[in-house]
Amino acid sequence: MKLLKDGTIEFSNKTAKIDNVNIENIFERYNTAKSSRNATCIGLSIAKQLTALSGGEIKATYQNNILKISLKF
Repeated sequence: MKLLKDGTIEFSNKTAKIDNVNIENIFERYNTAKSSRNATCIGLSIAKQLTALSGGEIKATYQNNILKISLKF
């Protein structure tokens, strides 16, 4: 976890390869990656809804096997 000077909070994690379709849909409810068997994956959907209700912004990026979730309020 990292706090940037502009107040953005970044969470990052090393992960297997994720394609652009998965990154674009990562905050959609019940979106699952092939490697996450039987997972409902609603956590990021809930995070997106709570962030929006709080007037913030959440986004995901993927580069060099690192998935990064950024929150800004």
